[in-house]
Amino acid sequence: MPIKKTPARKAPAKKPARRAMAGTAPALPNVSNYRIFEIKFIGPSYSAGSRVKINDLRFQESKMIPYMHEYNNTFEVAQAYLRSLGIKLDGKGEGKDSYIAFTKNFETSIKAKK
Repeated sequence: MPIKKTPARKAPAKKPARRAMAGTAPALPNVSNYRIFEIKFIGPSYSAGSRVKINDLRFQESKMIPYMHEYNNTFEVAQAYLRSLGIKLDGKGEGKDSYIAFTKNFETSIKAKK
């Protein structure tokens, strides 16, 4: 029985390599810039009561304030303090053991005097 010869396969055509254009980046659709605060509850110790720690991740500052029990949670305590400084919060998020707050106010320090 004669062996059938199959035609040889052609190698696939190579695609031209993509070249990145120098100095260009893909445009992002209107992403706003925010200042971020990390807000944590600090439990009581022998010398101090419960506190709230606010970390300003943009300016590397932190502020400890007493926990005010008239509020429902840590975020509301921090929000009241920041509002007293004139910092309006534009959004929030929750982590495993902290809250994250967003603002467009880049001028006011969290260590400013009330």
